[in-house]
Amino acid sequence: MKKTFAQGAALAIAAGLLWSTIGFHAKDVLATGVHWSILVLFRVSLAAAFLGMFCLVFRPSSLAVAWRDLPFFAAFGLLTQTLNYNLFFVALSHLPTQISYVLIYVASPVVMFGAAFLFREPLTARKWAALAVSLSGLVLVTNAWEPLVRSGSAVHGLSAIGVLAGIGAGIAYGSFSLFGKSGLRTHRPETFLFWALVFSAAGQAVVVFALGRGPEVLQAHSAANWGRFLWLGLGPTVGGYLFYAMALDRIEAGRAVLLASIEPVSAGVLGFFLLEERMTAVQIIGAAFVLGAAFLVMRPVKPAMKASEAAGPVSD
Repeated sequence: MKKTFAQGAALAIAAGLLWSTIGFHAKDVLATGVHWSILVLFRVSLAAAFLGMFCLVFRPSSLAVAWRDLPFFAAFGLLTQTLNYNLFFVALSHLPTQISYVLIYVASPVVMFGAAFLFREPLTARKWAALAVSLSGLVLVTNAWEPLVRSGSAVHGLSAIGVLAGIGAGIAYGSFSLFGKSGLRTHRPETFLFWALVFSAAGQAVVVFALGRGPEVLQAHSAANWGRFLWLGLGPTVGGYLFYAMALDRIEAGRAVLLASIEPVSAGVLGFFLLEERMTAVQIIGAAFVLGAAFLVMRPVKPAMKASEAAGPVSD
């Protein structure tokens, strides 16, 4: 089947939709007393096990890799999965939730600049506009400005540790686009995702025991929590990252990361319909900004323009 821009855009958006379900299920698991490190361990371990079994049954050859590729997969998994998830939870423990989520989206400029440097993707005026509109919308839709202006609040400043952890999580998240784009040159999406998850699970096991949470792994968990673990592993992890990797195989990384940024908007819509959480007028405006940014990057690069764009940044 011919790979098209429309397919890539749809896959990036589908990945964002799947990722938008993470917060609901993770919040429910953590509310039962499960530590976040255990949640991450089950998420990546179940994802690796499922994807490995799927490949073994339907495409065994996709599991075979050269020894020389293992360092790449190890770095890919430990950075984009293990480090990403752990830094994000550190940020959440030191910062208001809204600000933690916004800091994750430093991934967008990281990917745009990284892709321009590594893959010569053009930094067009359209992309710059989409980035500005998207980040503005994310601030509004997550109410990230509230903790900073709330009078009489206990929030008088931002924790340096939290800010650094949030930015680090955003860089780690963004690196998936750059590692993924590179890995797609020699491997299928399911191949590098499976091996990344294997190394991520191993790294997360080290984190769990380093935090003294090892005994909690063997504790009994409710059927409801097992259902949430399974969804987090199969839906946003296997499904979301596979869709996103397939999108990277069809469109520019800078466009893919902006399209996937509809995640918080989708989360807000899900909260409205499933949890009866109201969206304020400011959040609705922010959602419109994010969707507008996605629309800005939906237009594919015309073939006639590619040669000129490859020479350097131009207006789009």
